[in-house]
Amino acid sequence: MDAFSIAELAEEISGEIYDTLAAFFVESPALQRLFAKLAEEEREHAQRVRDLAGLWRESGKPWTPALDVERMVFLVDRARVFRDSLGQAEVIEPTNAIRLAASMEQDFNAAHAEAMAKEQNPEMKALFEQLAEGDDGHSELLLQLANMDVETRVTPREEQPLDERTQRLQRWLKGAEEQLRSQATETVVESRRGTKGEEATRYKP
Repeated sequence: MDAFSIAELAEEISGEIYDTLAAFFVESPALQRLFAKLAEEEREHAQRVRDLAGLWRESGKPWTPALDVERMVFLVDRARVFRDSLGQAEVIEPTNAIRLAASMEQDFNAAHAEAMAKEQNPEMKALFEQLAEGDDGHSELLLQLANMDVETRVTPREEQPLDERTQRLQRWLKGAEEQLRSQATETVVESRRGTKGEEATRYKP
């Protein structure tokens, strides 16, 4: 498996993990939207890898990737096990699952950041920078969420009063959703500025 293929697979599996987490939070629309948005962003990252891979392979240019493929294969295999265990579970402990997702993002961030630091090709360096920044933004978001001690049901029934922790969590979720919307807008605007021959658009988490 080459560097492009394993980088794309990492993003795809991460997206599938967030899709599964979104499905677990059907009784909390805000959390469900948050994980659905993270899944969407991972698919966008995978598409960027595919796009650049296609252009690069078509060009026939030589490239010795700085990405540690063996290390990425190990991380992707571990992420696949996490994805499969979530998919087979009838219930999950939300905080632990979110922390595991954050740890996965941190591992991918370290691999991508190392590749970015070593990479000599400007286009590839920009790609790894995008991926590293995306990983970092997701892990930070997830750790903040885990530290809120998420319950399976975050939004209480209408007749129940909101306790202080739930109020804080809902305020945080509102801010997180606004941040994600802002990121999506910036990404679309920057992507439209790019052309086929330019460096990959920088992702801003």
